Amino acid sequence: MLRIFDEQHPQTPLGPYGETSFRVFDSILREFSIPDTISIADLGCGRGRLCFWLTLVRKQATVIGLEKFPEFVHRAVRVQKWLRLPQVRFIQNDWEALPLKGIDLVYLYGFTKEEHELRRLAQRLASLPGGTKIISVGFSLEDLLPGTFNLEQKREISFIWGTTEVFLQSVRAFLVQ
Repeated sequence: MLRIFDEQHPQTPLGPYGETSFRVFDSILREFSIPDTISIADLGCGRGRLCFWLTLVRKQATVIGLEKFPEFVHRAVRVQKWLRLPQVRFIQNDWEALPLKGIDLVYLYGFTKEEHELRRLAQRLASLPGGTKIISVGFSLEDLLPGTFNLEQKREISFIWGTTEVFLQSVRAFLVQ
């Protein structure tokens, strides 16, 4: 589906698609001691599989799935209605539409953007409330925007395609003078 979309929209291709398996995501949450009661936003949620898993298995308080590809969001919303899960919300948009309130943790996987795009993403995430946690796979936000994020933990995590570093960061709280 994504390949066909990219062929039909060559000016705005979405690029490669991949998912984090439930087993791997569960190990990431356990490695970083993430409690079940927090609200999570999954940037680039795809079909929403992790969002549903977080709600049904981990019992997360609220889950927001943000996805640019309309067909994935359409399918996720159909499943959400079928499962009657009001605590899951899907937004069809780019990461720039991420709500800034009520999110305790943001998960970023599969970003194959260029560095200037990742820097813009880091700037957007820096505007989240101080203390908001962010898990990123394969890159550190602090490396992109020094002095803005606290690196709390870093782990080597094995995905089905190989091993990479996964970073737990938090937005630095700045005192307003």
